[in-house]
Amino acid sequence: MELQQINMNKTIFSVLSFAIVAVLALSMVSAFDFSLSTPSSMNLANNYTSSTISYSGSDSINVTFALSKPSGFEMSTPASLNNLNTSNVLSLNLSALPSTLKFDNSYPFTLTAYATNASNSADTLNKSVNFNFIKTFCKYGATNKNLSITNVNIDTTGDDSDVWKALDVITVEVEVKNNGDGTVRDVQIEIGLFDSAGTNYVGSLDFDSTDEEKIEIGSLGSDDRDTATFTFTVPSDFDINNYKLAVKTYSDRDGESVECSDSSSDLDSNSIYQSISVERQDDEGKFIAFDKIKVVPSEATCGDIVGLTFDTLNVGDSDQDRVKVKVYNKDLKVDTYSEIKTSFDMGEKKSMAFTFTVPAGLKDGTYNVELSSEYDYRSDTYRKQSDDVVKVPIKVIGCTPVSTKLASVSAVLSSEAVAGKEMIVTVAVRNLGADVNTFAVDATGYSSWATLSSVSGNVLTLSPGDAREVIFKFNVNSDAQGAKSFVVNAASGNSVESKEVTVNLATATSGFSLDLNGNGMLWIIGIVNVILIIIIIIVAVRVSRR
Repeated sequence: MELQQINMNKTIFSVLSFAIVAVLALSMVSAFDFSLSTPSSMNLANNYTSSTISYSGSDSINVTFALSKPSGFEMSTPASLNNLNTSNVLSLNLSALPSTLKFDNSYPFTLTAYATNASNSADTLNKSVNFNFIKTFCKYGATNKNLSITNVNIDTTGDDSDVWKALDVITVEVEVKNNGDGTVRDVQIEIGLFDSAGTNYVGSLDFDSTDEEKIEIGSLGSDDRDTATFTFTVPSDFDINNYKLAVKTYSDRDGESVECSDSSSDLDSNSIYQSISVERQDDEGKFIAFDKIKVVPSEATCGDIVGLTFDTLNVGDSDQDRVKVKVYNKDLKVDTYSEIKTSFDMGEKKSMAFTFTVPAGLKDGTYNVELSSEYDYRSDTYRKQSDDVVKVPIKVIGCTPVSTKLASVSAVLSSEAVAGKEMIVTVAVRNLGADVNTFAVDATGYSSWATLSSVSGNVLTLSPGDAREVIFKFNVNSDAQGAKSFVVNAASGNSVESKEVTVNLATATSGFSLDLNGNGMLWIIGIVNVILIIIIIIVAVRVSRR
């Protein structure tokens, strides 16, 4: 019985001991809790970031911190906290960035807090928070102090502003505003084009002049706005890839660490860049393109030899077995071609050169030489040709025009010219042109003094240098007298050569027509002399008979 009592006492003691241990164990469970917030304002420009440790519990705690950061970043670890019994703001000082940061890349940080119950060192708890530094276009991070980007507009000569193809001309308009109360000086607007690795390819675009990815707009007063326009061509050898178009505005005087903004609601990806895809040309009519076109000399005169050089490019999405490149201008008498007879693969280019002599007789002006192509060569046939021709202007100056006279016209009176009688005029037409020409010959300006009775074969087809005659017969009015004229015309196309013909009409009673051609007095003197000679001869004969 006694043994039984002893065993029962041992059991009760064991139960009590377990209960006491359990109570002690429960008393070891942490009597506090806390949380950490993600740090804000992660950029070097502000030079300061903050996080909050939010405390809850009945006992005060002691807290230490550890910070894990990427290589090259300088950020201070928050100072230790003793007897913390409420929430507290933690200071993290970002003082340096690595020089190798890539646009839109994420750099991870981890902040860990280790807490111990101030009255019981065995009571501990730790928590961590992860956060990232995101590299934007501003060198030290955006300040958004005064400047803001209010509008970004992207336009292209292609079909889609977000899809660029070789030789597309791109225009990017960026509007900025000064939201501050004072003037911001030396305001710059800049664009960048980054690949997925964060490398900036904007320098590989073809701007009109160097450094055009950065434009200075001067000073902006309070609430002032201004716009910079960037225009460039996508090079034919630009890498096919996905890119990120970014913009920023900053004060070159104050520096980017003080004044810089690089976000806009017009940009589609977190407001810091626009997604751009550079692709090959899929329009079959645009597979072959021309680039780097040069004309030497830029101004030429008749007889000059002009050199035309350019690159022919396969910008399409398929290889070509053979390509014909044509060069044409009618006025310059240029009609030639060159063939690429070897395989012309996607992305390939071939330099070409043509020369021609500026022909004589051109008017001063600008003449467009047309470049075009044929391709998709199969079964000895080119099955495709370029949709559009590229026009290359060539300025021609100082030429002496050649005569555009196609014909010479002459006329001869082949009968007497007497009032009331028929008058015959023979007209000769000669072809002065370099080609066979057809002439229609007629007469005008005679209706007041004669009527035209007939014309023989007045449509003449003449080889260069040949001539033929046309016979005109007129019935002269009976009351016509004196000098009369009419005009003979030889017309071919838009060219008309005219000849005025003058006749001196004799009266019907005189029995003949006399055209003295302005030498009347000489003729009269001659006639008088003839009459005197005849009289002298008659007198001499009579005297001799006596």
